[in-house]
Amino acid sequence: MATNGTQCPASPPGYFYQNDNCALLCRSTVWTDVLVFFLANYVTHVATVIAEPGQSVATSIASSVMALLLPGTGIERALNAIYSCAIFAPTQLQMAARAGALYVVVERDSEERRKRRRKRYEEVERDGEQEGFKG
Repeated sequence: MATNGTQCPASPPGYFYQNDNCALLCRSTVWTDVLVFFLANYVTHVATVIAEPGQSVATSIASSVMALLLPGTGIERALNAIYSCAIFAPTQLQMAARAGALYVVVERDSEERRKRRRKRYEEVERDGEQEGFKG
């Protein structure tokens, strides 16, 4: 019987009512409960590691391993994400800038591209000479 005078139903084998509260059916803790608790926390911590924009796969894996072995290693990234307030930026461009996701893509100046450019330059120069212009 509960302290408030309520009669609790019979508890299943291995279970008990916490502090005579009929709404709290509990069981004793076993070592696997503790193991599952800590493993779930570590896996969740690794899964929530923040990847920086443009980060390589190798760096992501290294960050995850570091988060698993040394949980405090990701604090700087987390604080930067919080303090940047990128989600509250008025435009998409400002949001990307605050998050550190702006990059410039520059095409390599290949040998073939230089040859094409030189050929065009020579054609323009030749056409100008034919028309009486000297460069």
